[in-house]
Amino acid sequence: MQRLKIRDMECPEGQDRRPSEDGLGHGGMADRTQKFEDERARLMGIAYRMLGSVTDAEDAVQETYLRLHRAAAEDIRNLPGWLTTVCGRLCLDRLKSAARTRETYVGPWLPEPMEMGGAAAQDDALESYDTVSTAFLLVLERLSPVERVAFLLRDVFDYSYGDIAAILERSEPATRQAVHRARRRVRDDKPRFGVDGERREALTRAFFAALEAGDAAAFEATLSEDVEVWADGGGKAIAARNVITGAREVTRFFLALVEKGLMTLDVEYRPVNGSTAAVLTQDDLVNTVLTVHVDPDGRVSHIFSMRNPEKMAHIARATA
Repeated sequence: MQRLKIRDMECPEGQDRRPSEDGLGHGGMADRTQKFEDERARLMGIAYRMLGSVTDAEDAVQETYLRLHRAAAEDIRNLPGWLTTVCGRLCLDRLKSAARTRETYVGPWLPEPMEMGGAAAQDDALESYDTVSTAFLLVLERLSPVERVAFLLRDVFDYSYGDIAAILERSEPATRQAVHRARRRVRDDKPRFGVDGERREALTRAFFAALEAGDAAAFEATLSEDVEVWADGGGKAIAARNVITGAREVTRFFLALVEKGLMTLDVEYRPVNGSTAAVLTQDDLVNTVLTVHVDPDGRVSHIFSMRNPEKMAHIARATA
């Protein structure tokens, strides 16, 4: 991804403040809107990884759009850099607020599932499974807000330390330290990747097929020994309050759900967070979104069950 020179966004007093060729020029509101739409998918890719929430990411991107329309043309010399700075700072503020909210969350917290069609498919970075998977987004939750923003901009989106420092309004040495701390934490906790897309798809399909059939032996054979199940109900839907661990315990848990009619709901397989997910609906409402992470050994190491209806509103819109 091309690196954007954000520090050219503004000029000190007394210097030339005319917009450059990368800025807004002298176009009207319609021109601003078109230029923003050209950047929307990129901004959404950044905001979603920073926030782990489709809803919050959409809000941050929309607020960026509104601020663009209020900005003076002469204050924007580099439009992509200006947009990234505004969006990044909005995300940082939201992360700080979210950190307090998560402390009272009921049961395990999972990021909102993101369907990979539509605008998301236009962003090449969103096609990178290892940076948009639910497993990876959970690792990012262990970083401080500043570390998360700095790490993503540097290691995922390839921004310079100077550009990131401008967004964070910190010194470059402090920014380097934040990236270093984040890398160490991510390295220690990052889920193992390595299965190519086609094989991951086949293994995921085998997992869901065994689940639909209620075949205990076939289902357990798809799991790693230390597989984990994370179920997010948020206190608004029935879900396991604790992480379930171990192949036998997980098999027993899911087969009990199958006996209760889990897979008799309408099931549609759709691209979510870079892989195939089972979207279960009941009476035309999304009931559950099931996604899995496959480790390099070809076994399912994590199963993520999203049941919080507030986090599936955009998935529900997509099924309508």
